[in-house]
Amino acid sequence: KIVLNAVVSDEGARCATADIKHYYLGTPLVDKNGDPATEYMGINLKHIPIFVQEMYNMAEYVHDGHVYVEINKSIYGLPQSGRLSQDRLIKHLNENDYVQCPNTPALFRHRTKNLAFTLVVDDFMIKYSDERDLDEFFEVLRKQYVITTDRSDVQKYVGITIAHDRQKNTITLSMPGYVEKALQRFGLQDAKGANSPAVYTPPQYGKQIQYEQAVDISRATPEAKTRIQEIVGVFLFYARAVDCTMLTTVNKLASKQANPTEDVIAASERLMQYAARFPNASVEIRPSNMQLMCHSDASYLSEANSRSRAGGILVLGDPTETSGLNGAIDCISVIIKNVVASASEAEYAGLFIVGQEAVAAKATLEDLGYKQRATLIVCDNQCAVGIANRTVKQKQSKSIAMKMHWTRDRVASDELRVEWRPGKENLADYFTKIQPVHHHLAQRQVYIRDQNPFKCLSALDT
Repeated sequence: KIVLNAVVSDEGARCATADIKHYYLGTPLVDKNGDPATEYMGINLKHIPIFVQEMYNMAEYVHDGHVYVEINKSIYGLPQSGRLSQDRLIKHLNENDYVQCPNTPALFRHRTKNLAFTLVVDDFMIKYSDERDLDEFFEVLRKQYVITTDRSDVQKYVGITIAHDRQKNTITLSMPGYVEKALQRFGLQDAKGANSPAVYTPPQYGKQIQYEQAVDISRATPEAKTRIQEIVGVFLFYARAVDCTMLTTVNKLASKQANPTEDVIAASERLMQYAARFPNASVEIRPSNMQLMCHSDASYLSEANSRSRAGGILVLGDPTETSGLNGAIDCISVIIKNVVASASEAEYAGLFIVGQEAVAAKATLEDLGYKQRATLIVCDNQCAVGIANRTVKQKQSKSIAMKMHWTRDRVASDELRVEWRPGKENLADYFTKIQPVHHHLAQRQVYIRDQNPFKCLSALDT
């Protein structure tokens, strides 16, 4: 997503994709010292057609019903095939001046030309400005591989459709058909739909004693457990790619999938009903100054076993622009590993988690040549902001001092900048808790776009 932001933000830049065919086949096998190596495989004779046996006179090679073969090049099924194929590709790229960036694995740039690309196994997404540079890169790949290429305005990369509107200079990311196939897989083709990904339980304000929610001990069957794990895997990729509005719910399910209960089963079905209601989410990326900005938030004691949840969002450009929020490069919704002692400590832990993601994103941006100023992180807790900026003298907060002063050190070194803003302006609050239906629907269009207009269900169905 950072590279695609660069495509729309740099004048004249375009995007192309390429894919290597038979990537795992044909790489010479070597041992850990780089010397030639061999493997051996037995093939049961019943798996070899009779005419092939006769063609190669295999009868004389049969032993215990098998024909044994020597392997000196990579094939599917060998555990070392992936690593050897990648090392061979990277070596080939380096020899032609395409080098891996120092801080970002699988991100490459040419030493002198304005061309960069991401690499996922054997799939390339390329940012370029000159067609001749792109042609030269494809020729370099063809020296060693058979490739397919696509330089059209609508491409597909790692399952995500990339649509570049060059007139508006925007890129839209979507996954058409993904939700429909998932619902068919899990038997929900005729789902009614729901207006939110999880059932909202309102807090009981004014009570002197707040009781912990009763724990459901009705364990799911092994089959139901496997189903939940598959649902989490399928929709976590979708949530991270294009629909962050279901990210918190998916992460909540992921934290319970090891020992699911009947409540977790019901929650997973609710998530799929929501996906059925909004099956065509998309993310719109617009031009920006390529400066990173983050929002951080936390919800205190909102998770089981007295834990809290941190939320965050990373965007490029100013999210207060009148044109609206640029497509996020990352959204965060995770349980804070440590049990924190106060709401301020939870917020400070959220700053730590978001800050670490921000430093990684900054490294990628600078690898691409976009120099970054101190990254602004917005937080709505004055105490946490004060601790980070050393303007608050904390007293009973030894646990904060032991675990999370990394943030304060990064602020002191001008790598991060932490500011307070009121909660209603904090875009990360959305990723810290389950939201009421009306709020969820109102906020959905802040973060993503729905490609097909929709009509909400009635209040009775929410």
